[in-house]
Parts: sequence; C-alpha cells; structure tokens
Amino acid sequence: MTETSQAGSIRVTFTPVGAGVTNYTLTGLPTGVSVPPVPAGGPAYFTVSGLTCTATPYRFGVSANYPNGGAATQATAGALPCLAPGAPQNLRLDTGTEHQIGVSWSAPSSDGGAPVTYEVSWGSASHTGLTGTSDTVGGLANFQSYLVTVAARNPAGLSQPPASGSVRLSAGPWPGHLTNNSQLPVNERKTPHLSGAVITQYPAGSSASVSVACIGPGDTWQDPVDKTLTGSTWYQLAGSNGWVASGYISTATGVWSCT
Repeated sequence: MTETSQAGSIRVTFTPVGAGVTNYTLTGLPTGVSVPPVPAGGPAYFTVSGLTCTATPYRFGVSANYPNGGAATQATAGALPCLAPGAPQNLRLDTGTEHQIGVSWSAPSSDGGAPVTYEVSWGSASHTGLTGTSDTVGGLANFQSYLVTVAARNPAGLSQPPASGSVRLSAGPWPGHLTNNSQLPVNERKTPHLSGAVITQYPAGSSASVSVACIGPGDTWQDPVDKTLTGSTWYQLAGSNGWVASGYISTATGVWSCT
C-alpha cells in the first residue's frame, strides 16, 4: 500500500487480496472525514479529501472486508495532502533608495494545495514567514551587487527552484561644479585625507563642472580664508576616483554614501 501526496488530497493505493472480499474500507481517517468503501472489483485506490495540510503526515490502513469479518493492513509511512508550491512569479527588485532593495513578487501559479508564506534571502541573511508579496531588504552596502531569492513555503516544503534576481545597488553620478574657491585653488586628492596626493589642482575662481560618484567620511578640513567653512565629508569624483572636500563642490542633494 502506498500514499501519494496531491494538491488538496492524498491517494491511497493498495493491492487487492483476491476472491471472497466484499469491499475495502480505509482506516485511520481523522474525525469529520469520510471516504466511501471501494467495491471488490476496484478501483484499487482511495482519494482522501478535506484534510488540513500540516507538517504531520497522515497514515492510513486498508481493511479487506469479508462476509464474516475483515483484515486490516498495516499503516503506511504517511503523506501530506499538499505538494510544495511553485516558485513566486514576476520578481521585481527596486534599487531606488540607498542601502536597501525593495523586493516584490506575485503569488506562484500553484500553492500546492495549502496556504503559503514566503522567504526572501540575500547573501547569508533572510526574512522568513512573510505573508505579503513585498519586502524591504535593508542595511546593505551601496555600490555592491546582490543575489536576491524569493521562495514560497507550505507544509510540504519550499518551491524549487526559488525565484531569483541579481542587482547592483547603485545610483548617480550626480552633476556638480566647483564653488567657494574665489581666492584659493581647490585640490582633488587621491584619498579623502589632507595628506593624500594631489591628483588635480583647480585654480582659484574656477567653476569647473565635475561628476560626483558618492560622498564619504574623511579628514576634517577647514577653509583657510573662511574658517566657518569646515566639515569632515568628501565627494568622490566619477572617472578619476579622486576626492574633494565637500564644501568646494555644489551638487544636487541626495548623493549616495560611498559605502
């Protein structure tokens, strides 16, 4: 005798025992579930519906009934009235906000016969037990690539394979120009440190256009003339990868952090 999981039911298949049998009945049914007897001439299986799919398998037996009594088989290894769900569909990854990825998807084409929850994974981290079809993965490093997977789960297991997508968390560059340099030149340095080697020196009064890749921390700087102009953030420039103290570049707001 074997039990086969199906979406919403279990099929119990047995081998007829021969002549003299009146019919076959299924044993081990939970309260509130009934299955009609199978006549002696077959078919040699039962279909059990109306079961709740949990992590605990159902185990049944088959009784061959004779005019003077019956003989029951041993219980099977068990089965669940559901299958693992299909993969989530239409996976979408939104990288419009720094340090996070917005993840959304559609329900699988088949839930396997039971309600599903979702698991979103990236790297070695994951969010589990999600009931909706969207999630936000935060705390990420900007300008890095990530593989994101979304799997559906029911008591029969996870969808295999899951839905997956690879995306780079990046934005920009942002256009800008030199500013606050009417009396002294501005140095573009190899590192965001006052001791960093000078890559380019822009002359005093220059309003040269620059392309900003990101903003990051560095040495505290102070303008030698206007001592109120001070800070400890630096813009990294696209292309050259050089660094300029942030007070000397005018650019749009919303520049992403370099990390």
